Amino acid sequence: MYKHYIYIISLTAFLSGCVNIKGDLGTLSRNADLIPVGYSLKQIADILGRPQLYFVNPNDRNLAYAHYCYWGIFEDDANGFFLYKDRMYKRVQNHDEYTRSTGVYSNGDYSTNCYNDVRIDWSRTPLDPASQARAEESEKQALRARQKISKEYFIDGLIINHFQYTGVNCVSGGFYQIKLKGSIGPDSSFAIEKLLKRSPNCEDENNEIVSRTSVILNSGGGMLKDGYMMGEAFRSYNVETVIGSDTICASACAVAYLGGVQRVIRGQAMIMFHSPYLPGLNAQGERTADCKIGTNATQELLTYYQNMTSVEEGQRLMNRTMSYCSAEDGWVVKGYDAAELFGIATKFDGNF
Repeated sequence: MYKHYIYIISLTAFLSGCVNIKGDLGTLSRNADLIPVGYSLKQIADILGRPQLYFVNPNDRNLAYAHYCYWGIFEDDANGFFLYKDRMYKRVQNHDEYTRSTGVYSNGDYSTNCYNDVRIDWSRTPLDPASQARAEESEKQALRARQKISKEYFIDGLIINHFQYTGVNCVSGGFYQIKLKGSIGPDSSFAIEKLLKRSPNCEDENNEIVSRTSVILNSGGGMLKDGYMMGEAFRSYNVETVIGSDTICASACAVAYLGGVQRVIRGQAMIMFHSPYLPGLNAQGERTADCKIGTNATQELLTYYQNMTSVEEGQRLMNRTMSYCSAEDGWVVKGYDAAELFGIATKFDGNF
């Protein structure tokens, strides 16, 4: 009786490790470990032999699955390989009825071996490289969209758009853009300064400016006093001022534009300067401009020009400005090249 039990235990131990002629249960996984991503089915077969099962996705012939399994009575060693255009991109090990998340599963009914009931759920299989790339790009686009914050302000005919992108690598500050369209007046100078306080330049770990807040101006002019205030705010916050392609920045807008630490004129954008004037009406009720504004006012303008450019450039700009006394006309400079020649524009950013 004792010998009978010993025989049964020995037989059970033997059969539990009994597998097909490929070797012991660990052989498959050890050899599968040697197969890197990118191997073809032929290269896999050179190491593991022909797969017991081979599935092709009926909806996409580029996708396939090769299945291997060694088995004993109480355990098995299963490995499979997903292939995209005959190149392995994902290995799956030890499938069972609980691993449908990999797309490979069985009903657990091994009548004669460990792969009779293997099934593939193609809706759950790992993404192939092409689909993975599309999914990652889609995720990146969604992330970028979440990181872009845009607000628009409508103030008595003035339109200001404040754009923020939080996805940039800044130790402090961020990427900000402010677009202004409309007349330069108390509302615009007040609103712009408030927004500049919320829009610090992007700086790195050395406190160096990586990217400046950009203010894009599109205005026919307005109050000179507010042009000064806006320009001085631009200089105080070290921002970049921009006149967009095919737009104009005139009069008080031109004065404000000079406050940018960096000044950009894109494409065929125009900037126009003219003498400060006192508005009035003539005997016929028509609008007129009186440029007799006094020494103090002209000296204030000259000082501003020279502070924002240089002594020489400021004086030249003053001379050209005072040649025009009009509410509608002035000294016009068009495009970056001409503006850079006179010290008005300082940076070419390649955008048109």
